Amino acid sequence: MSPRNPLAIADKLLSSDGGDNVRTDITCDGRQQPQNRTLLPMRHWRAAIVLMVCAYLIAGTFWRAPWKADEPYSFGVVLNIMERGDWIVPNVAFEPFVEKPPLLYWSGALAALAVPQMQPHEAVRLAVLFWMALTCVAVWRTARLLGKEAWDWRIRISAPLTGSQGAPPLGCRLAGPKASITLLHDYALRALLLFVGCIGLVEHVHKFIADVPQVAGTAVALYGLVRYAKASDGVSASGVRVLRPALWFGTGVGVAFLGKGVLVPGLFAVTVLAAIAVLPDFRRRQAWRFYLFSAAITAPWLLIWPIAFWHTSPTLFVEWFWTNNIGRFFGFSGLEGERNTLPTAVRSIFLTGTPAVWPALGMLGLTAWKLVRQRGRGGHMAWLQPYQGHVAVALFVLVTTAVLLRSAGLRDVYLMPLQPGLALLGAPMLLLVSSTWRARAWGVSVMLFGTLALAVWAMWATLVANGGKTLPGSLTQTLGRVLPLPYDMLVHPTAVLAAVSITTLWAICAWPRPGRSGVVAWASGLAMVWGLLGTLLIPWVDDARSYRPLFQAIKPVLQSAQVCVATRGMGESERALMHYETGVRPVKWLLGHSGHGDAHRPNPEARTCDLMLVLDKARENRSRQPKGADWELVWRGSRPGDTNETFSLFQRRGNGGTEALPSPEPIVPLTDTPHRGHR
Repeated sequence: MSPRNPLAIADKLLSSDGGDNVRTDITCDGRQQPQNRTLLPMRHWRAAIVLMVCAYLIAGTFWRAPWKADEPYSFGVVLNIMERGDWIVPNVAFEPFVEKPPLLYWSGALAALAVPQMQPHEAVRLAVLFWMALTCVAVWRTARLLGKEAWDWRIRISAPLTGSQGAPPLGCRLAGPKASITLLHDYALRALLLFVGCIGLVEHVHKFIADVPQVAGTAVALYGLVRYAKASDGVSASGVRVLRPALWFGTGVGVAFLGKGVLVPGLFAVTVLAAIAVLPDFRRRQAWRFYLFSAAITAPWLLIWPIAFWHTSPTLFVEWFWTNNIGRFFGFSGLEGERNTLPTAVRSIFLTGTPAVWPALGMLGLTAWKLVRQRGRGGHMAWLQPYQGHVAVALFVLVTTAVLLRSAGLRDVYLMPLQPGLALLGAPMLLLVSSTWRARAWGVSVMLFGTLALAVWAMWATLVANGGKTLPGSLTQTLGRVLPLPYDMLVHPTAVLAAVSITTLWAICAWPRPGRSGVVAWASGLAMVWGLLGTLLIPWVDDARSYRPLFQAIKPVLQSAQVCVATRGMGESERALMHYETGVRPVKWLLGHSGHGDAHRPNPEARTCDLMLVLDKARENRSRQPKGADWELVWRGSRPGDTNETFSLFQRRGNGGTEALPSPEPIVPLTDTPHRGHR
């Protein structure tokens, strides 16, 4: 291979120990130039990328009420922990809710107790930032470990494909003795951006839901698995050498288990079995040390809480493990949920995994093509031997995909554990993209997200100027189905300043030459648009998705109940928010620990209540309002812009009823209330 080949230069840089006192730049064609003086601006650009990721994680996480579907009941569990100390058995509005393990709820409760100055529903989201920061660090460090493999893969793939020296490497101008480290850091940064840019993560990573610690545990476990694959190079390895990978792997599996349940631990168990079958280093003596250490580290995570749970309530433990874990996956739990079909699942994987899923498929496809061309017995495994880290990640992605396709129920949020693996698999393909295609992808991404950003700014300006009355009729009709219109948007200087800062940060990230690639422009553009939504338009969106105005309107009425308030048709989320906003304990009309309850198990306590709050949904085409002359309708309302859900409040007639009820308050938009700290 010619010494002027940029691939050979990258390989030489990565193979060096960094001890050479290089005083010149190495350019894309192999020539040497005087030392480049742009190192500080590059550092500034990398710092801007990190700030953009931080802004993306913060925007939309705070300054709003809990949003359905999963966030309200998650906060409801924390509220019960803070009020009653329910650390072992999760409860929502004083009712057992055992769908998920309690790690998210524990971390949220600790955050709320540690920062009492914040409102509880805001303080718990500090835990979300912690788990997402852990996820991003784990993805970055894993990609850094895989960097040398990725460059080597690029060299061996590109020459047969192109018959030439290939495309110039990322960051092809490198200076000084730390060139290889810089190359690895830039590669890891782009892998992180590929992960952050996944469409399927946009809303979920900003919500207080159990899937957040689950994806954090997945990323940490992948880091441990890849670290072991890299440490296992060679015939022998000491126990200390495999202890650290086992520590990370076991901890990640444990976090994923206590985050959401047995799914991710099961996926990693199957992945390890597949690795044992495929990779020789996973069958050697040090591998069994790794498995033993990993099992010992995982055991406390997998045993302490379940044992305590079993001793507290064996019945609820069985409901959690058998019905809500095994039953939901195989479809015999009898619980409501979205049914999974193969076309729907495949479509969801491609949509939520964009853009990472496409380069990941390319990487797998090119590798398979290369393996097919291998000749001789054992040639396939010999070719894969240098890429054990990527093979381990690929096995996890393939196992996870196969299992999710088999699942009886599927929601987009269930696909979150796939995203770290897809990003790590897709990153090597970025090294094959030519400068021409990088420029085209950059241009498309800049135009797309620049246009969306202008639309957000224009929408905000229109709402501030006239409440949206000058919007086109078709747009008003479309938006009016999900958002309140007209809407008087108040100008909040802090939010406007944050939006301007995010827009400026996007320009710094995407426009300089280091940022002129598709993945940088896509991730930074997505972060900018979400950041603008989370600063400028979040009051508007929150008024449509929040239950606070509704429950505040009927709070005096609910608090006047002489006996209790029964609820009918309300799930865990609505009951949790009713408890939080009004301080009134909701009594379910039907017994059962999930959803509306079991229609065949009426709740005797609810039959004694003097008030009943009923939730009807137009999409269900049925009414849950009480029949007969025992109940009198006293109030009916819905959230602004919500045409699906309608709440109705009934008073029981007769001697046991309430004599005189306070008048319900009007449903006031949140923009007029003082509790919004950022406004």
